[in-house]
Amino acid sequence: MRSRHNFSIFFCIVFIAALDAKHCQASLNVPLTVKETAGVGAKAYPITSVVPLPYGTYYDINKFRLVDASGATIPAQFDVLNRWWGKDNSVRHVKVNFQPTVKAFTRKGTGISKYFLKDDGFGNDFVTSLKVTETANVITVMTGPLKFTTNKKRFTILDEVWLDQNNDQVFQEWEKVIKSGHKNGGIFIGRLPNDIQLDSSRKDITFKIEESGPMRTVIRAEALTKYYDTENHTHGFAVRIYAYANKPFIKIDYQLQNSAKNKTWAWPLYFEEMKLDFALDLNNNPTVRVGLGDGTVYQRQRGNGLYLAQEFHDVTNIYDMQPNDVLESATLSADFLSKNVTGKFIDVADSDRGVAAMIRYFWQTWPNGLSIDSQNKLSIDLFPNWSAQWHERRISPTGLYWLEDMQHVYKEVLLYFHSAKTSNDELKNLAKTFQYPPVAALPTDWYSQTRATLDMGGLIPANLSKSIPDKRIYTYPLPMFNHSRPNKYNFNWDNFLVDVRRKKAPANAGGWAYSVTRFLVTQNPSDFYYAEQFGVGELNVRPQWVAGYDYQNDFERLKLTQHPYFGWSWRKQKKPHLDAPYLNGTGNDVKPRDDQHGWFYHVEETYYITGNPWIRDWYEFVGEFRKGTLDIPRTGDNSSRGIGHMLANALQAYRVTGDTTIIDKMSKYISSNLRKSQRPYYGFRNSLCCGRYGESGMQAGYLLRAIISFMEEIKGKNWQAYAEAFQFVSGYMAWNYNFSNFSNYIDASAGEVGASNGTALTFVDPQAWYYLHTGKREYLDHLNRYMEGGINGGAKPYGNFGKWKGQFEGRYAQFIRENPKKDTVRPPAIADLIAVRKGPDVSLVWTAPPDAFRYHIVFGEKPISEHTTTDKSLMNWWAANVIASDLMAKPGSKQTLSFSSNSSTALYLAVFSFDENDNMSAMSNVACTNR
Repeated sequence: MRSRHNFSIFFCIVFIAALDAKHCQASLNVPLTVKETAGVGAKAYPITSVVPLPYGTYYDINKFRLVDASGATIPAQFDVLNRWWGKDNSVRHVKVNFQPTVKAFTRKGTGISKYFLKDDGFGNDFVTSLKVTETANVITVMTGPLKFTTNKKRFTILDEVWLDQNNDQVFQEWEKVIKSGHKNGGIFIGRLPNDIQLDSSRKDITFKIEESGPMRTVIRAEALTKYYDTENHTHGFAVRIYAYANKPFIKIDYQLQNSAKNKTWAWPLYFEEMKLDFALDLNNNPTVRVGLGDGTVYQRQRGNGLYLAQEFHDVTNIYDMQPNDVLESATLSADFLSKNVTGKFIDVADSDRGVAAMIRYFWQTWPNGLSIDSQNKLSIDLFPNWSAQWHERRISPTGLYWLEDMQHVYKEVLLYFHSAKTSNDELKNLAKTFQYPPVAALPTDWYSQTRATLDMGGLIPANLSKSIPDKRIYTYPLPMFNHSRPNKYNFNWDNFLVDVRRKKAPANAGGWAYSVTRFLVTQNPSDFYYAEQFGVGELNVRPQWVAGYDYQNDFERLKLTQHPYFGWSWRKQKKPHLDAPYLNGTGNDVKPRDDQHGWFYHVEETYYITGNPWIRDWYEFVGEFRKGTLDIPRTGDNSSRGIGHMLANALQAYRVTGDTTIIDKMSKYISSNLRKSQRPYYGFRNSLCCGRYGESGMQAGYLLRAIISFMEEIKGKNWQAYAEAFQFVSGYMAWNYNFSNFSNYIDASAGEVGASNGTALTFVDPQAWYYLHTGKREYLDHLNRYMEGGINGGAKPYGNFGKWKGQFEGRYAQFIRENPKKDTVRPPAIADLIAVRKGPDVSLVWTAPPDAFRYHIVFGEKPISEHTTTDKSLMNWWAANVIASDLMAKPGSKQTLSFSSNSSTALYLAVFSFDENDNMSAMSNVACTNR
């Protein structure tokens, strides 16, 4: 039985006990602990923090504010990241953009500043220096010290940029730093003679001001890939431009795309160079400074130009452009690179002002380059002409790069505009901070209280490690640097930072899904950066994206595959999978994930940690892609884990984008596909995997995790869909309890009974969930037997079930061990159920038992059995039809429910009741109607 609490009282208890009593003046008081990571300090540096919010509490962002440790309100911008879409549309995660100041990290416990999120303020309603205006031709942004324009008719990213050198807020011609030119912006040089593609020449670019807040403005531009034949292939791109209040720098994310949707089959995008060019409006022969990342800064006059080249992860050279001689070199050891923050940059300045350029993860995503030529053209070489694709453990002798079909790659660039007095230390420190900006961490308790961030209802155990080292940057394990081992080497733009063992062989046996939620446990920036890099690596490396794809308009033409197992592509399947073979000397470097290893959980988790908008872009495609998977009867790969990962991926897209049609399609898929494929006397569905008939605990666990997560998203709002899914889950629980025992493959219909196997680790959390949501003690006892020593002579689960540290498995099981159900009393069974039929109408009458809260009604054309039976004259309750009524229970009162049935035979009906604590009653007496 659940006691009822006043919500405001609950909030006060939560915040006083779990967070900070002295700051509980308002109902919301979430601490954001900002930790400096680069060891150089940060003064008002822009960062983003994602804060989860409890369901049903906030519907807008109008009253949030951020305060510092003294209680003073500081400027901050609040944006909705996502909502509880399927319930009441309240805010689920809010994105907080602010500019904290934090001292340098020097030893454990240093480099920390405290801020607090409150709900008694004014949201984004305050005066700001950041202004953005848009006309049909141009977008103009003023940050305070900067003004820049983006030309929508001739897109050069930054058309013109001014630096307010005299601080009079008037941007004059002599203060211009970047001047307009049609050859500015993205420059793509293909493999064929004269194949020079200027982004400024595109007439099909779409523009959107994604954010226009007081602290940050984000402009997005995109032009889609066009493939006609191997000699007519136009690159696609998407760009995000970030501007910040009071800041003299601009961040540019440039994504190179190869995902043509104008043809059914496409081809790799081959090219020799991709760069961003900006014509600088500086005096002739300015001073150039280059940071090598090892603490040294090379300086000289521009002369004929020079460039910084990251030629390998550990090799950086500075070259004179004419002649092409090495001016300075830096070779940094793997140990140094792994443990230190390296900030590399190029800076060009005359006697009045200058601009510095830097690429994030410069050495990790090699090759990268920064250059200035004799005409003061600044180039950011994202794919430099002096290098080529890393292919088959060497730089390709073809001199070409190539993106696989459906592959997108983006890199982050910072342009810093400054006065001539900027020191070397200031440039080095900014470059380091750009690589590793400060990180805002939330208490694990807040994630526990809100239950908004993780799947399966978001529960987080409380007994977590208290002795956590203070790690600020992610330390790359030394085996990652072994470039002679293709399954180990984790650097270069086409390797960073992914599971390289599965790059070309996504269906490799072994392992289980990833998770990047360790940051929620440790609050360590090192774990934040691991999540960020690993999540983005999945987007940048895997060829699994079609920009602008719309299921309703594009599916019939493209028919993206519903069966990507062992596939080369998510395109419509054929052999070969491309429009034409690879060029000689080139070949496939990476494949998309098959559904059986569609481990995308970490991508969504990364989104709720970082708020990275490129992840949202990808999920917009995923949502459209998975609509086809949900609509079309599945062929080929019919494994339970393949279906489970597919459903989980679709559900992730729903949570990120809010596309509720995905939920509707999932509901139909569960009721019309999964339930119909479930064996009515054994509870499993034939997984059809690996040449085996039957089902395994490992396969089933992935499937049930997705179904349970779906149920948690709709609980309380769509009880019928919840009930259909609950029937399916209950059948599987009966299968595991009566036949499988957490086994590997068994065929229960052939009389097989299993012994536990370590691979069934994925079934542990779903069974823990089932116990918590039914109160059926036998399922907890069964689970404990498996975890403590195995069943029927079998093994315990693999994985980590002793302490949850953010890993994929064990979170729910640990939670129920720590939190035994306080209310274990199940409502008594209904004993007086009566069913009356008049034509197609069926009426039920019963007395509501004590403690009943809601009802679960089952019916069928055979007598219903509460206990699993293989007697074909009976029907298992979980295999029956189901009705989930919104009828509110009134204990002690007569209750009635009516529905229509087209059955021409007698119907057998039974009712279960649940209390408010999800304890499930025994089954009622079985009532029978006349024909």
